[in-house]
Amino acid sequence: MQKTTLLTFLFSLLFIISKGQDTTALAKKLDFFLTLKQKEDSLFYEKEKDKFNVAMTLGSALTARWNTITKNIEKDQGLALINKINSIGSDNALGFDFNQNIKGLIESNLTLAIANDKTKPTEVVERTKAKWQSVVGRILNNPITQSLLNSNPFTAIANSVIGSAVGFTTNQIDASASIKLVAADNIPNKYKDFKKVFKTSFKVSTDSINAIDKSTLALNDNDILNFANSIKPYIDLYDEMSSTTTIFKTRLNDLSNQYSGYNSLISTYDKKLIEYAKVQNISDVPRKIEELTKPKTMYGIILYRECIEKKELDSIRLQAEKYPSYKDVVNDLTGKYYDIHINYFTDYISILTKAQKSTNDKVTKFDTKKINTNIAELNKYLGVMNSAKTDLLASR
Repeated sequence: MQKTTLLTFLFSLLFIISKGQDTTALAKKLDFFLTLKQKEDSLFYEKEKDKFNVAMTLGSALTARWNTITKNIEKDQGLALINKINSIGSDNALGFDFNQNIKGLIESNLTLAIANDKTKPTEVVERTKAKWQSVVGRILNNPITQSLLNSNPFTAIANSVIGSAVGFTTNQIDASASIKLVAADNIPNKYKDFKKVFKTSFKVSTDSINAIDKSTLALNDNDILNFANSIKPYIDLYDEMSSTTTIFKTRLNDLSNQYSGYNSLISTYDKKLIEYAKVQNISDVPRKIEELTKPKTMYGIILYRECIEKKELDSIRLQAEKYPSYKDVVNDLTGKYYDIHINYFTDYISILTKAQKSTNDKVTKFDTKKINTNIAELNKYLGVMNSAKTDLLASR
């Protein structure tokens, strides 16, 4: 409900108290009520003008904060280091040469087992070894296998190698035969840790494996399980890294969707102020509002309310009144953004610490110096996020 203006109040007051009153008493009462009314209007004027000043002073900063945080969510800079850590390329942040080490695991557990088989003639052993090395080469260079490395490089290779090792015989079959990617779950349950959606293997069912003459098998269960156990620590580590990053990206995406309805409102907050003030630049808004809120005087009475409630200020007032709620929205979004990163970097530091320990225990072969460097870098990111969150909470 609109407040009574001073002039309306004055005429109403004169009508009410003039009946049966002498001039002196009337003047005293009028002066008393006018003083009270003008004080009330002055306070209302200052309060309304403060709204305008806050919107003018902080409106651009609010829009800039919103645009920055939504841009960061869309293309998160913190992922650059994580992606480098996850990489299996030659410059990966864990100092791990994937191709060299995966070949080493295959060589030491499977190829060597074939080469050291004393139960078969040397000619058969050499032929089988060459055939196996050809299979391994095609697995490692298979474009389909390479495409699976994006999820977990070790799982993709383990599935392919184990799938090919199961039922691999000394028989003279064409070593150039195609390796087929099949969705069928045809690897025996004893290798359940490696039973994923995709496996590269000879297309042979478990029943067919059981029907194979055991004397022609080039690799036994222990050979295959030794390989499986040697690669499993890498699978577990990269699964955890992949899972943690997936959760992080999902949370960021959910956060973006949660606040998407505010984007058109807050990202253009300062532009709306410019539009409503009918000026060209945000820097011109204060001058325009100062002109519009300069109170006039009538008969020595300052008309605060008439000035601050003029129609030309209606749109600006509505925009200014939205600032506190929009500020809360930006603060909430920013705080959740910090929390997601703090949790992510904390979890990732824990994963890298495990990788460091497994290498120190000679279970894996990562570069502990590089791991320390990356832990320090993530701790730096973590410190920045914690400080930013502390500052945010202090500013509320």
